[in-house]
Amino acid sequence: MLKILHIATHAGFGGAGNAAIRIFDSQKNRGIDVDFLSLTNRLNHPGVNIYEPETVINRLKLAKSFLDNSNGANIYKDHIGDDKFSEIVNKINKSNADIVNLHWVNGMLTIRDIGKITKPLVWTLHDMWAFCGEEHCSQDVRWREGYTPANRLPSESGPDINLISWKYKVESWTRNMNLIAPSDWLRDCARQSALMRNWHSITIPHPIDTLAWLPLDQIKARNSLGYKASDRIIVFGAANGVADPIKGFDLLIKALDHLQPEFGNIKLLVFGKKNISPQTKSRIQINYLGEINDDYKLREVYSAADLVAAPSRMESFCQIAAEAIACGTPVVAFDNSGIVEVVKHKHNGYLAQAFDPKDFASGINWILSLSPTNLNNLKMKSREYCVDTLNYQKISSKYIALYKAIYSKLSLR
Repeated sequence: MLKILHIATHAGFGGAGNAAIRIFDSQKNRGIDVDFLSLTNRLNHPGVNIYEPETVINRLKLAKSFLDNSNGANIYKDHIGDDKFSEIVNKINKSNADIVNLHWVNGMLTIRDIGKITKPLVWTLHDMWAFCGEEHCSQDVRWREGYTPANRLPSESGPDINLISWKYKVESWTRNMNLIAPSDWLRDCARQSALMRNWHSITIPHPIDTLAWLPLDQIKARNSLGYKASDRIIVFGAANGVADPIKGFDLLIKALDHLQPEFGNIKLLVFGKKNISPQTKSRIQINYLGEINDDYKLREVYSAADLVAAPSRMESFCQIAAEAIACGTPVVAFDNSGIVEVVKHKHNGYLAQAFDPKDFASGINWILSLSPTNLNNLKMKSREYCVDTLNYQKISSKYIALYKAIYSKLSLR
């Protein structure tokens, strides 16, 4: 039986951490021999092993790198790494894993660390960092063309850290890895990139446990959260709260001004880090729920909602949208990037023209205007789409097929 080692900086936190754990669980449920190596395990998820460096110096180095990542500091030197063979790479290479499946590894593995792993590698992409410089999301052309001084943005100054990091990736990653993207959009980006265009890449969506993520009774969910049956509830969520411009909370606030006036008692529920700006103003009541680390509580929030708003400027997939439709709650989003492969227009939600707040409001208005029968049909289709396309059995089968194909090729050498 194949032995798979999953590696991610965070286990079960944020979109990437949740996706990595779900991929791991979907394979474990199939009886696959899997391990998980991480720096954090906030929810004490079974099967996750916490990596701890052997020496005090390496513990301090890892702690610094981890804290820099958490604080969003300029950390390109830590990302590059030094020429010494690191402890964690030694641990990976000496493990009994047949295949190593990387996830989001910033702050845990450096660029050079990744290049020194000798095990066969599969890399599940959760953003664009792997083929960019230091950017995790980029609308620039440099990752397509290759980073040069000539195509640097005129607005930038100082050391070109994106160019430096990209060059180290080119130099350190001398063998092609097998890439898995959660959406065709992200796969196509990798295929268009100067760094990874010749690497093998496929699309496998992130899974969700549709036997656990189930709709709850809306009235009971609202009562539990302290809301009335007559309230119209919109939910917005982001692990890092509303401050992340990629998540588009500012666009949602603009959209709320265009809602039809006949919809009374509208409330916007926001979950994630509490970093709301005091300048945020809306005629709609905004209630902040803070971070939610309990899946049942999150199911209550989704089930209580009339819809989930996901106004992101860019998404590789969108875990929140997948969780929402698993709970039978339609999603309003923009028709861009990877989220269009989760949200289907007027089938399990509404795709507004990017990035038009008025059209986004039209999507909200459309859902809130549906008759009870049509709304129930939309909710049912939302749930059915998730069950049909994102269930553990289907997604794990695709991963297993790739692992076996890689191992078979190695056995023939």
